[in-house]
Amino acid sequence: VCESRNGAVVVGEVRFTCGICLDTMKEESSTKCGHVFCKSCIVDAIRLQGKCPTCRTRMSVRSIRRIFFPQLQPPASS
Repeated sequence: VCESRNGAVVVGEVRFTCGICLDTMKEESSTKCGHVFCKSCIVDAIRLQGKCPTCRTRMSVRSIRRIFFPQLQPPASS
């Protein structure tokens, strides 16, 4: 896992994109229904709508959980 200058998470060469801002995710956070967004994006969306922007499950900001991607190790060289 690498962190770029803008704080976006990159795992290997894969960049995880937020479904709200459509940018590389920052401070990945999960809803109680399992959808993952940037922390600031999902907090703003729930404050505004009171539900998950993907599946419309009702929730509060308190139900959001910060998640962390496991650090991927490059293959060991022989």
